[in-house]
Amino acid sequence: MAKVPPFWTDSADQRPDKVVHPKPADIRRIEIVRRDGTKWVFAKADKEDNKWEILEPIKAPANRWNCDSIVDRIRDVKTRAFYARDDEQRPSPAECGLDKPLYVVTLVDKEGKSYTVRI
Repeated sequence: MAKVPPFWTDSADQRPDKVVHPKPADIRRIEIVRRDGTKWVFAKADKEDNKWEILEPIKAPANRWNCDSIVDRIRDVKTRAFYARDDEQRPSPAECGLDKPLYVVTLVDKEGKSYTVRI
């Protein structure tokens, strides 16, 4: 059984219960990379917050509800353990099964800040 995925922090005051916590309305881009290298990129249209489009691997309109659901599901990922960077008990990504994740999902907000989760 894999160990609990780590959350690294140097302070107990900085321990959120969720791995990422941007406001859903602020997310402007979603990038999903599968283990096999397949990449999907979705972005909100420039002028309309409710319209998403697929940018990769093809350019096409995207379903708003599906994109919003991806954002919500990534925001719902919670931490189960905390480790300081110098903690000798901190498991490696390989021990957690995250050295070769099935998916790497990155959310990018309107300020350009990225939130990445390895699943």
